[in-house]
Amino acid sequence: MLATFKLLEKAVQTGDGNLYLSLQSQKKLEKTDKQAQEQFRKGFAADPSVRYEALDVRTRMITPQCWAKLRIRIVQLPNIIW
Repeated sequence: MLATFKLLEKAVQTGDGNLYLSLQSQKKLEKTDKQAQEQFRKGFAADPSVRYEALDVRTRMITPQCWAKLRIRIVQLPNIIW
């Protein structure tokens, strides 16, 4: 889970729309306009100052899946309208 948030941070820092969208849930993507997704895939303004900081990570085993909860603080907000 932490690795996913680091990738999300990287996507925002570099303006990589494909990476950002690949990390979103299917449920969220289904709610988002397809044309907006295609525009986003082309990239957005990179913001290297964005930092995500993990404040708390908790996991628990539930058969057959492991559920994880991650609380993050975005130290610098990205310039993304989503």
